[in-house]
Amino acid sequence: MSYTCPCCGYNAFSGPVGSFEICNVCFWEDCPIESLDISYEGGPNKISLLKYQKQFLSLGKTAPVLIFLQNVLITRLLKTHRGGQSILKSTRKMLSMAVIIGCAD
Repeated sequence: MSYTCPCCGYNAFSGPVGSFEICNVCFWEDCPIESLDISYEGGPNKISLLKYQKQFLSLGKTAPVLIFLQNVLITRLLKTHRGGQSILKSTRKMLSMAVIIGCAD
């Protein structure tokens, strides 16, 4: 049996809400707190379900790639770089790459 992702609406989960699975369509991590309170920010997805849904709808096919890169790669940058300028330069470069990758389809 498959379960619907609360973000994109696709049947992407093998468990019910709160399974902490990651959707293979939109990369939403199924957190029970964020699923119950769609405006909650601070869970594993970093932004609220409401904002994530809006981004997914507005960006279409590019949304999963852009959101994934924003959440994961920038987090890694913050862990590896100490200087603010290094973070800004690296972030700009990665976001430019994200736009190219996301628009490739």
